[in-house]
Amino acid sequence: INDDELDAGASEPEAEPESDTQASEDAATNADAGGDRMDKDDASAEELADLDAPDVVDPSEMSADRPLVRIAKKVQKDNIMFLQLFNEGFVEMTAAWACNVQHMNKVLDRTLFLATDQNAYDQFTAFAQSSGLPLVIHLEKFEAPAQMRYGQMTYYQFILFRATILKAMLVNKVSVFLIESDAVWFDDPVNYLLNEVDPSADVVAMHNDYNSATNINGGFLWLKATEGTTSVISRLHSGFSRRIDRLLKTGKDYVGRAGNEQQFIKHLLFSKSYNPNGLAAKTVMLPSDKFAPGTWFKKDYRASSLKPLVVLNNWISGNDAKKNRAIRYGHWFLNDDKATCISLDPKVPSAADRAVARDWKQQDLLDKARENKAINNNIGEMVVVQFVTTETIANTRAWIAASPAALQHTIFVSLDQNAYAGVQGIMSDTGVSVHSVGPSGKVREPLVHRASVIYTLLRAELSVFVVEPTTLGLKTEIPRLFQGLPVTTDVLLFPSSSLLSRTMGLFKASERTRRAFGQFVLASQKYRMNKITTLPSIKKKLEKVNVETMTEAQVSACLGN
Repeated sequence: INDDELDAGASEPEAEPESDTQASEDAATNADAGGDRMDKDDASAEELADLDAPDVVDPSEMSADRPLVRIAKKVQKDNIMFLQLFNEGFVEMTAAWACNVQHMNKVLDRTLFLATDQNAYDQFTAFAQSSGLPLVIHLEKFEAPAQMRYGQMTYYQFILFRATILKAMLVNKVSVFLIESDAVWFDDPVNYLLNEVDPSADVVAMHNDYNSATNINGGFLWLKATEGTTSVISRLHSGFSRRIDRLLKTGKDYVGRAGNEQQFIKHLLFSKSYNPNGLAAKTVMLPSDKFAPGTWFKKDYRASSLKPLVVLNNWISGNDAKKNRAIRYGHWFLNDDKATCISLDPKVPSAADRAVARDWKQQDLLDKARENKAINNNIGEMVVVQFVTTETIANTRAWIAASPAALQHTIFVSLDQNAYAGVQGIMSDTGVSVHSVGPSGKVREPLVHRASVIYTLLRAELSVFVVEPTTLGLKTEIPRLFQGLPVTTDVLLFPSSSLLSRTMGLFKASERTRRAFGQFVLASQKYRMNKITTLPSIKKKLEKVNVETMTEAQVSACLGN
């Protein structure tokens, strides 16, 4: 099926599910040819009675000394510990996801990869070594056949195994963010989750599709270690274990939806008639325009959610089908050797990095930026950059005198040798030390040079605040800038600025911004300047960048002076 047919609303090709231990809604929504939806089903009275029964667990599994719990406590930061379970059949998909988020510095260091068999553990450990990614991997064995699919008894036993792990985390005050690797993360969602989501929520969930208010997705589920959440998972564990005990007595291997855990969770969280013992777990549903289910891949849904943070690769069955769709949409980040990562943009890094290296002392720039970066309360790690030319030396001198609070974190990048000599002269005359970087040769095109500098810093995970020397100065301390800036903003331009020229503004180190500037730098090696911004590939990348332009009043408030 080609992209035009997909955009016209054709369904994705279905494939047989492979060894998928990701206890997901995928299989549930694709298991029946008629496409029955779980939110149309009701749990039986017998199933609901199971939820009221006392939960019986092995005390050793809940112990704070359990190695899994100890590791999870170390990984948890800001009440977030991403947990991803996988078996041998999902090693490749999990590796591709790790490559996807490799530059999101708040994701991997909060992620615990839990292998459920020895082969999965060994293969993923080998991938971590070959790729160089800092991955936290733990083995927690669950005996299961290599091929396991929704509806099989083994599948539901795995769900119970997972519920036991979740309960062990929660009773030991570890908040669990359950994620799955069949997804693409366009940007780091941590800032959004910490700043935009109601902090009083016990459970933060994602819609399984655009049209269901309560049909939650099990592949992106934040379970905070609160009394309410712990009660929900304990009752889930109780109901599920009793349900499986009865199903085992039937002697059947395939039981269909008879053990569906999502029905249990739905009733525990949303049913008005079922709220035993005063159970109260506040649930917040994430907006589908930012956290999109797999129906996003259809054109009408993509139009309503152009800039999501996360998109699940669900509503399609089978590892091969998921991988093929990810490749087709540019969402696959693992090389064919299955040992190393594709760059976030395969066409950009090597060519663009070679291009920028020709124009200035790249390592000198990076060293100064890393040594003098600021930690901004709203943006994270950032530097201030001022581009200097021969014509603006006098303005730069005045700006330096007016901006003592900003000098520690400002890098002056000269676009010609005379400008570089002028900055050295300012330091000699005034005795003020500033961080200055000059070109290694003649700058062929100032616009490309500016974009190359920004691109290099963005690649180093540093947001860039570009200021013009013609401004009156920057009196506010860097950590206090940009109060109230929406977390979804990639680029914040000041009045009379444009994205690539006459630039004064903030460029956040988001994946979208990096890609746009990388494509521009690469294209500059092949085309004349008057053609670059009309290229479809460049326009497409720029259109994906979330650009905001400030008013004069907002500028004053934003800068604090």
